[in-house]
Amino acid sequence: MAKKKKKGTAASAGFAAMSPDKYIRAKARTLPVGKCYVNPGWQTDGLAEIVVTRTRPSGNVVAAFFLVDTFCMGVKEAFCLHNCTAEDFDERLREILPGGDMAEISYPEAHNIIYGAIEFAEEAGLEPVPDFTLAEYVLEEDTDDVPLIEYDFGKEGKHFLVCGPEGREKKLIPELRRRLGADFDFAQPVSDVFDMFDDDECDYVERYSYEYPEYPSEAAVKHQFVADTLLSPEYADNLPDGFAGRVFALPPDEAAADLGAVILYEIGRSCRLINEDEFDRENGAIFHAVNLLACIDSPAALPALLEVARMNDDFLDMQLGDICAEHLPQAIWRATAGNTAPLEDYLREEGLNVWMRLKVVEALTLTATHTPGAFPAVVGTYRRLLRRLVSEYESGEGEELDPSFAGCIVGELLDFDCTELLPEIEALYGTHMVDFGVVGDLAEVRRIISSGEFCEPREIYSWADIQKRLRF
Repeated sequence: MAKKKKKGTAASAGFAAMSPDKYIRAKARTLPVGKCYVNPGWQTDGLAEIVVTRTRPSGNVVAAFFLVDTFCMGVKEAFCLHNCTAEDFDERLREILPGGDMAEISYPEAHNIIYGAIEFAEEAGLEPVPDFTLAEYVLEEDTDDVPLIEYDFGKEGKHFLVCGPEGREKKLIPELRRRLGADFDFAQPVSDVFDMFDDDECDYVERYSYEYPEYPSEAAVKHQFVADTLLSPEYADNLPDGFAGRVFALPPDEAAADLGAVILYEIGRSCRLINEDEFDRENGAIFHAVNLLACIDSPAALPALLEVARMNDDFLDMQLGDICAEHLPQAIWRATAGNTAPLEDYLREEGLNVWMRLKVVEALTLTATHTPGAFPAVVGTYRRLLRRLVSEYESGEGEELDPSFAGCIVGELLDFDCTELLPEIEALYGTHMVDFGVVGDLAEVRRIISSGEFCEPREIYSWADIQKRLRF
């Protein structure tokens, strides 16, 4: 006769054979709750790192870790540890939360922070991350058996979305805006204006889709020395002595027309090759021409300059570089001769480089501050631009409104007396798509406008200034 198995042996063998996930779902809530932790300062920062432990019969630890956004999103991250010794758990805790001083709290406190944040996030249509479906089994069921503790969620009574440097959270903004209206704010840390529009994963950067037209097959110039010098590999980095003086001695319209012709020819020659590994810039034609045009008052090169502003990031990096791109707004401003209509037409185009759009907006500001008599035209252009952005956002037409770009536009307006545009600025803020990290909140903008504390007008560079900056 076979020996009877000891009572509980089969069950014990069954539990031992369980996968970690299955064990947590089946058994975690039957284990006694152990220590619970949270990071100090979570109520101020809006980000709670919570650890809840349970103790197995062996003395080993089952633990769940939760990253909880108490300002808006609820549970952003969650994962479990299945069967750790006390020593292993302490080591893992230090690895996962390096340098973090964790405060011990009661289980009801941990429970109410987590489920309170989840409930608050659900008001905005946000659910916990999928991994919470496992980690929640380390928690007690959310019933009246757990004592209720009231916490304040949100910031100043509103859902407040904090976007990280990579901008992934930005994709939530339109739906939050539609659900919550004025009861919603957001902010994104910004460390470098050149990085604002670089994130390939950001859903609010306008997608580049410009289709190149047919460009001239030759540089049709009146003064051949202009093309010969600019297109020569010998002068790719530095212009020969006396060349700039010869160009500036020409009639401004003739000089600008020749420089524009060289730019369009060089764009046509190189724009389709710029992404190829073997492409190497043969000359400094566009680089030098833009710098020269920053010191020539003539509309003859405006089409060429705006075509530069239609190019993609790779082209601009190869042909211009950061410093020269700072001179592009001045070149465009000099080419407008106070006529803002071409700039307004450009800003209506879709699928262009967002950073270049900002350069054209900067040219508008230069027109307002440095072209006598052009101020009313610039204000009208800005008014139509702001109204169009708000209208397209509210209707869902066109590209999504990029918060960083919207913030930059407001920042440009603060470079001159924009008092009469305050209603349009308020309407733009009403979309909740203006990044406070770029320009500040509406209260700060109103304060600047009402006090007249506008920024100093943007600097105008002379040719000597430009040469000095390029050789820095």
